[in-house]
Amino acid sequence: MIDADITFNPMTMPLDHGQLIEASAGTGKTYTITNLCLRLLLGRNSPWQRPLAINEILILTFTIAATSELKHRISKRIEEARRVFRTGDDNGDDFLRHLLEASSDSSTDLKLLTAASQLIDEASIFTIHGFCARVLGEQTFESGTLFDQEQNAERDQVLKLAAEDCYRTLIMPLPADIRQLALTLWPNPATLARKLSRFLFRAELQIFPAQTAEDANTLVLKAHDAQNLWTDGELEQSLLNGDLKKSSKQYKRLEQMTEFCTSPGIELDNELWEIYSAESLAGAVKKGGDLPIHPALELITEVHTGINTITTNLWHQVYASVSSLMQQHKETWNKMTVDDLLTSLAAAVNKPGSSLPDSMASRWPVAMIDEFQDTDNIQNSIFSRVYHDSQKGHSLLTIGDPKQAIYSFRGADVYTYINTRRLSNRLHKQIRLEKTNLK
Repeated sequence: MIDADITFNPMTMPLDHGQLIEASAGTGKTYTITNLCLRLLLGRNSPWQRPLAINEILILTFTIAATSELKHRISKRIEEARRVFRTGDDNGDDFLRHLLEASSDSSTDLKLLTAASQLIDEASIFTIHGFCARVLGEQTFESGTLFDQEQNAERDQVLKLAAEDCYRTLIMPLPADIRQLALTLWPNPATLARKLSRFLFRAELQIFPAQTAEDANTLVLKAHDAQNLWTDGELEQSLLNGDLKKSSKQYKRLEQMTEFCTSPGIELDNELWEIYSAESLAGAVKKGGDLPIHPALELITEVHTGINTITTNLWHQVYASVSSLMQQHKETWNKMTVDDLLTSLAAAVNKPGSSLPDSMASRWPVAMIDEFQDTDNIQNSIFSRVYHDSQKGHSLLTIGDPKQAIYSFRGADVYTYINTRRLSNRLHKQIRLEKTNLK
């Protein structure tokens, strides 16, 4: 939908519909936001045909410290604009001079700026999670949340309790051999919680490979049969005299494999099942040599495949169990975590026939999202529904650094950024700004 790539100009940039400003570090993003706020407060080239109040401009970022800094910088910029409108001295600031020269009534504009300055504490500047909490708390009917639902539950504490419950109810009652495999993956509830935490709090997650049928009892019987077949014949000697590379693990650990097969346990977590599977053996055969064939090796390959299937199934089971237990705990305590704030609001605004998107867009006709490259798909779904789908001229201005959109370890989602770029009406390229000269 992008019309064209446009060099960013805060004086003339359209303020309607979806606008994406691409700005690298050090190009003056915060300064840009403060200037756009001044335009909106004075109604300059505004699609709403009126000045907006300071609490009608929604500004979102990702940390509490950043919200405080933005509020301070906007307040300071408003004071600078007030001084220019009072004295007529722009002090070499091209942007403020442009605002003054374009004013048809500088006295009225000064009053607007004064009102914004006095109401700066009511400015709608939030973290995204804080914004979600505000909407869910104030619009309980439209969002479908409970009136007295606590919104500050500790996510890690809920996860800890759910992991402990999963350990007691799912992992420990498993058959002994399968339980040992599970304990290798998750030796204790804390490890289970830590490993799952990377996935539990992501929206629309699909786990691959998919869960498939594998009978644990059959797998155990195959493992015992494979061990018996290994020790019943001359397989170790045959492999020693065969075409295995003498430098390979498969050659060096033959004696260990024989000892393993004569031991009472099958130890599904033992790496020897993988080492002597067909795929691993193929990589250990000399060039031009023959792959060893034996019923024991065929069963070992089947056992190795079954272990992988059982492991995959265990991941699916513990994921489903811990997810369900976390939800049960939150419902019992009537609490929400910060992640629930996002998912609850996303579900509310995307519900067919919901009045919440129109209500939000009417309250905040324009929204600016700073550091947009750190926005994930569920956060983006909220603002896309409210602003991109609006037919009333409401506007979403996103500011982000495309070079940082690849940093998923800190929450960035490059695919969300790419999709937003495609859907934006215009793309503005912001180069390094000089605060006193914006020509």
